[in-house]
Amino acid sequence: QYTNCGIWLPRANGKTELAAALLLERFLRDPRPRRQFFCAASTRDQARFLFNKVEAMVADNPKLKKHVTIRTSNHLIVNNRTQSTFKAVPSEAGAMHGSEPTFVIYDEIHVAKDRELYTSFVTGMGKVESPLMVTITTAGNFGETLEWEQYQYACQVRDGVISDPSYLPVIFEAPKDERWDLVRTWRKCNPALGDFRSLDEMKRLAKRAKQIPRLENDFRRLYLNQ
Repeated sequence: QYTNCGIWLPRANGKTELAAALLLERFLRDPRPRRQFFCAASTRDQARFLFNKVEAMVADNPKLKKHVTIRTSNHLIVNNRTQSTFKAVPSEAGAMHGSEPTFVIYDEIHVAKDRELYTSFVTGMGKVESPLMVTITTAGNFGETLEWEQYQYACQVRDGVISDPSYLPVIFEAPKDERWDLVRTWRKCNPALGDFRSLDEMKRLAKRAKQIPRLENDFRRLYLNQ
């Protein structure tokens, strides 16, 4: 059903691990030959970070490891059965015109400097049957940015203003009419809180944000996803 998905999660809730798992599942299960899979990010380091998560998941699982060939120096993984490829691509490498992506994870679009890489992937998917583009990010700032544009669209689909059955919005954010400094508010948008997302750290950061008003905006954007 879905060809596009937008996921918004506050910081430290396992976005990169989730992205790596989604990508790896599609990469290994798609039976079609010679397909192109990509993880994209705004910087080379972020793209490599996501690639390294995928590589680690494979390396830690002997059953998965036997199905792929990993070329770490090129940030490339090959599916031995289908000869499909998975590659990490930073936006600084330039647009990927000419690519035919079956699946793309674009990480942290709130820091994307422009839309060139995103646009080249979306237009390339027009040549492929059953493609999927997933953006996964923390909330950004107001303005003419890729993330703000995608967030507005996601909210309109979620709220029924726009009918788009091919787009899946997944937005974890604190309600704007609730107090930002309460644990019960944090729990509504931080699915990992109390697990691998430290509650004690959240309490320390909130206390500091109360003492330094400028930090309240940072806390609400990064940890409440507002």
